[in-house]
Amino acid sequence: MLADQFINIDGTDVQSFLALAKRVTSNYDLIGVYGGSDFALPVVAAVSDAYGLPSPSLSTVRLALDKASSQQRWVETGLSTPCSVTVLTLNEAREAVAGIGYPVIVKPVDSSGSRGVSTAKNNEALEISFKRAQCFSKNVIIEQLVIGRHIDVNGLFVDKEFLRCGIDERFFTPTPLHIPLWLYQPAIIAETEEDACYQLLEKAARSLGIKTGPVKADLILTKEGPIIIELAPRFHGEVTTAYVTPEALQSNPIKAFFASLSGVESPRGMAIPQPRKLAGWHAVFPKPGIVKTVNGLGELLSMPGVYEVMINIKEGDSVRPHYDNTTVAGFIWAYGLSLAELQLNLQEALKNISIVVEK
Repeated sequence: MLADQFINIDGTDVQSFLALAKRVTSNYDLIGVYGGSDFALPVVAAVSDAYGLPSPSLSTVRLALDKASSQQRWVETGLSTPCSVTVLTLNEAREAVAGIGYPVIVKPVDSSGSRGVSTAKNNEALEISFKRAQCFSKNVIIEQLVIGRHIDVNGLFVDKEFLRCGIDERFFTPTPLHIPLWLYQPAIIAETEEDACYQLLEKAARSLGIKTGPVKADLILTKEGPIIIELAPRFHGEVTTAYVTPEALQSNPIKAFFASLSGVESPRGMAIPQPRKLAGWHAVFPKPGIVKTVNGLGELLSMPGVYEVMINIKEGDSVRPHYDNTTVAGFIWAYGLSLAELQLNLQEALKNISIVVEK
């Protein structure tokens, strides 16, 4: 699927996108707007509102992206979400911990991509985590650390009907940071757990006023059931939704959304998962420094199970220390008939990449 045009615009520049929409409508019928990241969602809402297109309202988008406000709404509607307190100062953070208890998650109220997110297990770590979070937002959330499996879930509202679009399990670096390392789909969970995850996503979305278009959530699956951490009116990142889901589930939520806008064909068949094998990605995080050489990429696609590779660094680039997923150097995608086979294929591919850096 190729675009007719490529235009480089800051994804947060609402006025430039409104101007672009005006130019587009002089030659085309504008039927919808799609954004794959949180920062683009206010633009999606603004353009959709200006042209009467299906999309959550700007106020709904802002509510969803404000982690504190959305969690408060879920508490009010009786949905399972962690205990949390929003604070402005370190003293307030200490008071919040006194009520919640260590360990806690410390994160900005309106950031994404794991930026500013870390775990604090004592007062010293709390101060470090608080300062890190405030680099991204003056309002900081002190949140109960919930133990369980990290589950990502996608859905799509079409004519107010909720379509299930895939569930995966994601794995992170050891604490205190929370950087996504790898993921597989479909998540190996019981059918009752899968139903509970989808039901929680749908109820949480509707409670925020989201009744049209894509929606995704980050959940923690505990022995007592799923708990919702955060939600946004979009699909999970393209590294999963565009590259893993079609391979693992023979479905394509993004194409389903476009089909729902055009009305040319039914989105249901494109959205509903039909699992055939396990597929997933692994992020590539080279050591910090100046890149001297990048080797081994040519052989990757001939290795067992590997079907896509994307490396975004080259000789001379600077690799910053890794505190969130904004420093990821690339991804490897692979499949397997079992989770063990998938993990083996990903690890063998990683071993084949040699990124030499000089400090």
